[in-house]
Amino acid sequence: MNLGYLVFVLILCDLTDASPAGKVCPEQLPEVANATVSQNSLKNTYTEGDELRYMCMPGFTPQGRISFTCERQQWIKTNRGHCSPRRCELPEDIPNGQYRIIHGTDFVIGATIKYTCNEGYNMMSRVDIRTCLIEGWDNRLPQCEEIRCSVEKTDDHLVISGQPYDDSPLKYGQRLQFDCDDPTLGLRGATEVSCSTGGKWSSPFPTCEEVVCIPEKRNNVRILGGSQNEAKPGEARSFSCKDPNMILRGEAKVICTRSGRWNHPFPTCEEKRRCSLPPTAESADVIDFVKDQYEDGERVTYKCKTYYKISGNPYMTCSDGQWTGTIRCMKPCTVTTEEMDKNKIHLAHGRQRKMYSEHLDFISFKCNWWKSLQTGSPGLRQQCIDGVMPLPRCA
Repeated sequence: MNLGYLVFVLILCDLTDASPAGKVCPEQLPEVANATVSQNSLKNTYTEGDELRYMCMPGFTPQGRISFTCERQQWIKTNRGHCSPRRCELPEDIPNGQYRIIHGTDFVIGATIKYTCNEGYNMMSRVDIRTCLIEGWDNRLPQCEEIRCSVEKTDDHLVISGQPYDDSPLKYGQRLQFDCDDPTLGLRGATEVSCSTGGKWSSPFPTCEEVVCIPEKRNNVRILGGSQNEAKPGEARSFSCKDPNMILRGEAKVICTRSGRWNHPFPTCEEKRRCSLPPTAESADVIDFVKDQYEDGERVTYKCKTYYKISGNPYMTCSDGQWTGTIRCMKPCTVTTEEMDKNKIHLAHGRQRKMYSEHLDFISFKCNWWKSLQTGSPGLRQQCIDGVMPLPRCA
């Protein structure tokens, strides 16, 4: 083969590989969110150095330039702009209501808000949502109307309290109370209603009817007076236990109310509970034989320690599993020679160095020789009160 021809072929191949046609970018163009390729950038084939420019779709705003360049057979992003949703103006407020976003996170294209009414108001508009579109917020502003409830008397004997003087409808939350004008009649239904959502009352209005209370059956319970019949409003029933070894638990007397119900549940009769060990008392001991358990009604006796004096009853009683009564030992008073020497006094009778005096006892003192009672000092005869005795002072 001719050497010159071979060199020519090699040079031609090299030139062919270096041509732009040999460095074509992919036909699949890069995708950009909410943007499309500009018409001016569209071509059948893209080669080295060609540029793609993007424009935002309707409803979106460009944030910087968006472009790609064909380099080394691939698309390289040369401008890092993006398309942001276009914003709507701040939504309008409505009287007695508010709105909240239910779709989206900001007031941009596609966001949806929902209006609600404040407590005490009803939504009067059929449509209560608005969506941010290219041209702005759609739908009209919804309206809230104050809730009102009308009073309709349904019973001639029904007495209604809480109505306005002009009989106008009540506002949301306002209440009405009911009673019957005949004391022999009772209310059937609610004694009070309030104006609530939708302009409706919280409960139907009651009626006035003749009512009776039905006695409840209880084992071992006796109804005093022997009346097992129905009771009219205001009538009472009293109870006791048939078995004297049982105790009544609950109210011993109940009254039939005008609602046809007893003012308290009927009581029950149960076995009396036993008591455990008697409680300890300060400065006192139980002088009876101590048991692990005591029957209802049993009692134990306490005795105060030496020089202490009992105040009140000296015993506690087991009553339905609980110890009743209070043991209190009153403290004695002590007087020493040191205290008397300090106050320049001595005992009027005797020469003890230390004297004990029980609660409520009296002790008489004298001033020492050539001494007299100070002005404002306690008297020379003092009484012990639960361990406290003021001493006279002489000088």
